[in-house]
Amino acid sequence: MLTACDTDADQLEGFLAGVDDYVTKPCAMPVLWARLQAIYRRNNPPSDTLTIGPLKLDLRSEKACRSNQPLKLSPISWKILELLARHSPEVVPRKTIEQHVWPGGQVESGNFNVQLHMLRKVVDHPFDSVLIHTYTGKGLCLKEVQE
Repeated sequence: MLTACDTDADQLEGFLAGVDDYVTKPCAMPVLWARLQAIYRRNNPPSDTLTIGPLKLDLRSEKACRSNQPLKLSPISWKILELLARHSPEVVPRKTIEQHVWPGGQVESGNFNVQLHMLRKVVDHPFDSVLIHTYTGKGLCLKEVQE
């Protein structure tokens, strides 16, 4: 509730009526925004599952399946896939992936390419559609493309 009524009795009446929070005017907008976000988080807890089309990632168990088929992912493949899924459908720059997967972001170009090839082999190759997309000079993204 956002109101100019600022007595203790007014606040008590508001809470007894069922409000989640009671903010009196004037108030700082950043504080109001933070309170709204807190209420949203209370009512919408974060999910332990990410879904991109037929791909499902269980963040708690670090397992993934596509079209209900379990995927066998190496620890590095999991890290790359999780990062792409968290940012889906945005393009994630290669440098961001390197820094997330390899501490300090120090990785040989060939190693990165091998890891990406292995990830695609598990996530995309056995299936009819591709979910991992490369944007030359920009990075990678994970998304389902509707044809």
